[in-house]
Amino acid sequence: MMGTVVVLGSINADLVVQSPRLPLPGETLLGGPFVTYSGGKGANQAVAAARMGADVRMVGCVGGDPFGVELIAGLVDAGVDVGSMQRAEGSSGVAIITVDGRGENTIVVAPGANAHVRADGLSWAGVAIVLAQLEVPIDVVRDAFEQARAHGVTTVLNAAPATDLDPSLLALVDVLIVNQHELSVLATPGPAKIVLTLGGDGLVVDGAPIAAHQVSVLDTTGAGDACCGALVAALAGGASLYEAARLGNAAGAVACTVRGARLDGAARTHVEALLGG
Repeated sequence: MMGTVVVLGSINADLVVQSPRLPLPGETLLGGPFVTYSGGKGANQAVAAARMGADVRMVGCVGGDPFGVELIAGLVDAGVDVGSMQRAEGSSGVAIITVDGRGENTIVVAPGANAHVRADGLSWAGVAIVLAQLEVPIDVVRDAFEQARAHGVTTVLNAAPATDLDPSLLALVDVLIVNQHELSVLATPGPAKIVLTLGGDGLVVDGAPIAAHQVSVLDTTGAGDACCGALVAALAGGASLYEAARLGNAAGAVACTVRGARLDGAARTHVEALLGG
């Protein structure tokens, strides 16, 4: 039986502009189409886990602006439980994203309400996995992981954006998901099992490589989040870390074939096709 996945993390409105290339410092470029998507690493990962069939509960915070209403609605539409979502005065989180002609991107995030999320009062009944990132206060992540450990819940940390972390926090992590830059800034990764993401070169899971899937890249935004969400969905269903990472690797590839930071309703079919059924 699949246990519940709790995702603690950010939820943002992504303001995306297409550009022929990424601007140089001090340079102004005329871009192409502009569009607003629902995003935030936490919410993206929650949606990815739900798209892969997991029972997902999102713990995050939105502001009192129109973005907040839209962001909650987007989670509901994806099948994510929003009963633990919180609200704060002021603005919701916003990410400013530029995507070039090759699908590469730059992102600047204004955290807004994400800075006010809390982990107190969470219910852990039936929860198998808690997944967090670093776009919300680190002390809140620590609080959630301490509670999770006390209830026998597996802890997964996507240590992004890159920052050095206190060893006492890393000691609470069962699975650490990082890219090469994020790993390089950690003085120590702690005792966790490590999933190292390599972009177009696939993954390495506790030293075992998983090759990337060859797809036509449209937009790399959210590929890492899709990987994380799919991975924890598989773990919650009883898969080994290696098998869960295979699913995450395929989900990340599928995410590169669509615009925006989230997997859509057809993603599970496409992921299964990449994995051979």
